[in-house]
Amino acid sequence: MAYCGADRQMDFGIVATVAHAYRLAYPHRFTRIVIEEVIMQLVVRVKEIRGNCPIYQLGDSFVIRKGYILEVPSGKGICMHALAALFPFYRTLAEGVSPQQMGLTSEADNKAYIQCPDAAEYTGGGTVVFEIEQVETAK
Repeated sequence: MAYCGADRQMDFGIVATVAHAYRLAYPHRFTRIVIEEVIMQLVVRVKEIRGNCPIYQLGDSFVIRKGYILEVPSGKGICMHALAALFPFYRTLAEGVSPQQMGLTSEADNKAYIQCPDAAEYTGGGTVVFEIEQVETAK
C-alpha cells in the first residue's frame, strides 16, 4: 500500500502503472490472460495562472489521446515544465484510474489538478494550474 500527500491511498494507481509496465516487458506471460485496457482521452485545460506565464492563457487546452499521443492546437506551444508535471500521472489517468484514488482532487467533479513547478514570485514567470478531464473514447 502506498500513500500520497496527507495519507491518501494511491495503491490502485501504482498497481495499474506497474501492471502496464510488466505487460510491456513480459508480453509472452499474458498469452492465456486477456486484459481489457480502458484508455481514456485526457483533456488538459489551464484553470488558473499565478503570475505571468509566457506560454498559456486561461482556457488554453491540449489533449492526450490513446494514452500517449499529444495533440496541441495549431500555432500553440507546449511548455516542457507543464509536461514534466504531467508525466507521473498521465498514463494512469488514461487507464481510467480516478483522480480521487490518486490524490489529485478533493472534489466530486472527477477532474485531476496539477501545477507546473515554476516558482512565479521568484522567477518572474507564472505557475499554471491545470485541470485534467478524463473522457471515455469509443473502442
